[in-house]
Amino acid sequence: MNRDRRLLVASRILCVAAIGLAAASSAILSPFPDLTSKTGRHLLAGALANLSLSVVMLLVAAIPFRRGERWSFVAYAIPLLLYGLPVLLTDLMNVAPERLLPTLAPQVIGLVLALVGLFVGAGSIFGLATQPTSRGKP
Repeated sequence: MNRDRRLLVASRILCVAAIGLAAASSAILSPFPDLTSKTGRHLLAGALANLSLSVVMLLVAAIPFRRGERWSFVAYAIPLLLYGLPVLLTDLMNVAPERLLPTLAPQVIGLVLALVGLFVGAGSIFGLATQPTSRGKP
């Protein structure tokens, strides 16, 4: 697979991952919190922050990552490490068992897709992907 095709596939995977991570916002807001309480306002703020970060990740994946810009790899990976993974681990340890699957499923799917997308695109972005040689052909 050539560099442009690999970047296109990786970019699309990362876009789907960002959309999956955005779906966690619906889990945060289900049921819709009471905005007259401090906890309710914090839940809304967290859901909106999650949605905002997911949109930024979507834009990074769709434009600079697709172009093969190196900084976009790091810009996409940082939120996964500093936000996605810690939230996943916190939810894993603290969410009630009956809410665990709907809470964790979008996060796990989004994180796995993000890792796959980063892996697929890494070689092309950092020049590690090699083109097949035509050995034995004139």
